[in-house]
Amino acid sequence: MSICTGVIYSRFEKIGPSAVSWYPNENIDENVLRLIGLKSITLLAGEDGKVPQKLAIIPFPSLKPALTGTVKFIEIKDPEARGGARDSTLTVLFDQIYDAVIYKHMMTEFFENLINEAAKKIINLEEKKEFEAEKYSKIIKGLYETIEKSLRKLQQIEEESEFPSDEMEVTEAHEYKFKVICIGDPAVGKTTTVLRYVDRAFRKLYIPTIGVQVSTKKVYLKKIKTSVELVIWDIAGQEKFNVMRKMFYKGADGVLILYDITNEETFQSLKKWTKDYVKFYEKEEKKLPLTGIILGNKLDLENSRQVKNEEGESFAKQNGMFFYEISALTGENIDNVFQTIASEMANAYNSMKD
Repeated sequence: MSICTGVIYSRFEKIGPSAVSWYPNENIDENVLRLIGLKSITLLAGEDGKVPQKLAIIPFPSLKPALTGTVKFIEIKDPEARGGARDSTLTVLFDQIYDAVIYKHMMTEFFENLINEAAKKIINLEEKKEFEAEKYSKIIKGLYETIEKSLRKLQQIEEESEFPSDEMEVTEAHEYKFKVICIGDPAVGKTTTVLRYVDRAFRKLYIPTIGVQVSTKKVYLKKIKTSVELVIWDIAGQEKFNVMRKMFYKGADGVLILYDITNEETFQSLKKWTKDYVKFYEKEEKKLPLTGIILGNKLDLENSRQVKNEEGESFAKQNGMFFYEISALTGENIDNVFQTIASEMANAYNSMKD
């Protein structure tokens, strides 16, 4: 089974989006081609006509199986077109079970450069009015095969790392295992934050209908020479999961509560989320004190900020929690967050033993 589902190049004509070239041909039907084009142009329209320079991640949950696309927006100079330019997109598709691959690998400079190089070749053909299908097919097929080959190599490395050599030095470090839940309003970036950090990107994700996704991450704490395995529960924020959510809280040792710094409403919801979890936690017979961190996500959108850093910090302090502002897109502060929560839970556990 391929890791990458396919690559599609779509051009936006007067009559609407049209798929120009795609590969593999047998993997992608007309419904997929149509939806990819429509959703891409809708997103582009939301950018006020400005072509995004960075790759975008677009989910296609209505497709069967559900897919996720890494999308490169392309602007083609054309004096005959309205505004002197035409828009198109280059989309790399994955089954949603491989979402971690997108967040952990596809957004890196290496893969971004691969996609950008293919985009440059397409722009060159378009601006020269060279519309032979074979030329586009060669570019699309080449991109697909290079991405698939590179991901296979990364997958092999990942699998080999799970079976350490007998010659590796064995330390006396203890290993702990803690459950961490991740909660907050819909669309604040919970899933992106978790997938940005987790281990084993190529291990197929459990994409549930019941409102939770479980991932793992091993963290080594140098100061206390301790290895900690975090079992991270990414819990859906939609109201329809309210009843099930309380079941997912059970047994948690730590909690990450997220808001979007560009959305004041999600910050106001922190009170609800904090109260919701703390109320449940107080009823549990827990061996560890609660370790919580408030996270203000989307630090990369500083110009659109609606919530001041001081406001988030103050709220966290009032509730006895740590505070970070992060960017799930760039990865800023993500490592610090998980190092902190792992360290605090390990220290709390050691204190209770003493």
